[in-house]
Amino acid sequence: MNSFIIRKGVEGNQVIYQINGTKLVANGVPETRSKGDGFPTTYTTSCENQSLRARMQTHVSSAICPSLPLDVDSITLFTKVGNDIEMDDLTILNCPDKAPMNIRHKYICKKK
Repeated sequence: MNSFIIRKGVEGNQVIYQINGTKLVANGVPETRSKGDGFPTTYTTSCENQSLRARMQTHVSSAICPSLPLDVDSITLFTKVGNDIEMDDLTILNCPDKAPMNIRHKYICKKK
């Protein structure tokens, strides 16, 4: 079972979302933040039709990529479906010495 918390608010005339505590401004402008591991993460969040589109681009250390770092590009769409939320995530992993790996997860999340 997977779970997440999404909160929506407004700050300075901008729509703000918090997904599991990560604050995202839904204005379509890339925002880069430093992480504890030294690799910067770029977030780009926007509202598209009836969906929240959150993109995260970063590099990580991983055993699946001997020639570190592993490049991660993840796009997640959160769409309200009735009283539920559909989460559709496509993550592309790029390692310099391997073919790209595509991982897709799709969930229907029940509102508590």
